[in-house]
Amino acid sequence: MGFTEGRGIATPTRVVIPASSGYDFGGFQAPVDAAPTLNIMTAGRAVPMQFSLGGDFGLDVLAAGSPTSVTVTCETGATLAEVETTSTAGSSSLSYSPGNATYTYVWKTEKVWAGTCRMFYLKLNDETTNTALFKYRS
Repeated sequence: MGFTEGRGIATPTRVVIPASSGYDFGGFQAPVDAAPTLNIMTAGRAVPMQFSLGGDFGLDVLAAGSPTSVTVTCETGATLAEVETTSTAGSSSLSYSPGNATYTYVWKTEKVWAGTCRMFYLKLNDETTNTALFKYRS
C-alpha cells in the first residue's frame, strides 16, 4: 500500500499491481521433448507431461478443456525420441511437486492411437499454448 498526504494526514491509498502477463513456462521435461521432436511411445500407456511455471500457482493453471490432442501427419522430418517412462494410470491428472517446482500432468493415451501421430496441446489459463508431438506404436 502507498500513502497519500492530504491536510497534513497520511492516508493509505490502494496500489494496483497489474496481473502477470503469463507464467514462466520452462518447457516440457524428460521423459518428453517439446515439438518439433517426435516422441515415440506405446499407445494406451500414460506419460508424465512434466513442466515448470516458475513457481507454485496451484492446480488451477490449465485453461478450460485443456489439455487436448489432435491427429497430425507422421511425416514431419522431426527428430525422433523414445519416451523412456510411461505408466498404466487409470485416468489423466495434474499434480505439483514443491521439491523440484514441477507440475506433472499424467496423460492417459488411447490404444486406438496405435500407428498414428498426435499433437498434445497444453493450454494454460494465461492463454499460452505449449505442444509436444507423439508417434504411437502398438
